[in-house]
Amino acid sequence: MDVSDILDNYSVIALDGHDGTGKTTLSNRLAAVLSAEYVKPFTGNAGELMLLSAESGENEFAQKLAEKLICNAFSTVRNSRVVMDRSYLTVLSLLPDSNQSEWLFRPRTILCHADYESIEKRLSSRTSEELFPRDYHVKYLSLYQSLAEEFDVPVLRTDRFGEDECIEQLLVLCDELSV
Repeated sequence: MDVSDILDNYSVIALDGHDGTGKTTLSNRLAAVLSAEYVKPFTGNAGELMLLSAESGENEFAQKLAEKLICNAFSTVRNSRVVMDRSYLTVLSLLPDSNQSEWLFRPRTILCHADYESIEKRLSSRTSEELFPRDYHVKYLSLYQSLAEEFDVPVLRTDRFGEDECIEQLLVLCDELSV
């Protein structure tokens, strides 16, 4: 299977966004509510390698690795409905503008977004993650917002609603996106 086959064979909705915006919590809950399968392709060491490769200018490698990670995540999927935890906005946030047009895997996506203070609070409770400086987070929050505008991706402000309200709003957005 390659990434071009995935959207032909599965009904996919992706929740994307910066660290600490609620993607993982909401993706898991949304998958349960929709009776869908949950996948998180960019997790662990391979996801970190994708990030480090892009940051060091190895864009082609980062892009090919992202494709492989997505294919691997879908290789065990048995449900026709899938909720992805991170997707193309994450990949595009790592690539220079000149490489973005080459990334064609673009499932229906909703951006989870929050202000810096909210993500700082959420991230500070995680003991397994390195905390990056404020400028790093502000840069990526802005970048994700810009990408959502550019690609007409709906935005869910997870800092303004509780978890249950976010799920209700996600269900409305999924309906609007025909998921």
